[in-house]
Order: sequence, then structure tokens, then C-alpha cells
Amino acid sequence: MWRLDKHWIRLKSETPHLKRLPSDYIRQQVWVSTQPIEEPDRREQLLETIDWMGWDRVCFASDYPHWDFDDPMHVMPLNKLSDEQRRLFLTDNAHRVFGTGGQVKQ
Repeated sequence: MWRLDKHWIRLKSETPHLKRLPSDYIRQQVWVSTQPIEEPDRREQLLETIDWMGWDRVCFASDYPHWDFDDPMHVMPLNKLSDEQRRLFLTDNAHRVFGTGGQVKQ
């Protein structure tokens, strides 16, 4: 996102129909899930990246019942998240993406 913004600022005359930074469109239109997730050597970098993207755009995805599914207790250092970040990541964002309003669709 940072790189797209950087290049767009220099080349925006080539895309005059875009009125905002590419990162603004991404934050409005793109959702990210954790499956599969490539964890950096320093797990804090994952949290920093999500902080920059926004916790309101990331959903936990287990990929269960595959043998290599992500356990929610180990996919991310949940103990380092605020209550709001944990709630958004584990439940609220998925409800928003799928329009369930807190109710599981059957």
C-alpha cells in the first residue's frame, strides 16, 4: 500500500479518474484473512502491519478442518491485542464481511 501510494503520487496524471490514494481504496474495498499467513521472524511486525492496514479489515480464518489449520490461540499473539482488536479480528469483522449482523447464516 505504501509503495502504491508513493508511485501514484508521482504518476497520478496517468490516472486522473482516481481522486484518492490507492491505500484509501484498499482500506475501503479489501479484506484480508489470516489463512494462509506468513509469519515474520519478529511477530511484532505482523501486528505493526495490521495496525497500519487497520484492524477493521482483517479476519481470522482457520482453514479447518484441513490438517494444517490455524489455531486461533496460536495464529497471532492474542495476549498483545486490545479487547477491541481481538473482538474485531475474531468475530466482528467476519460478521461485517458476510452481513450476518452477529447471527451465523445457515
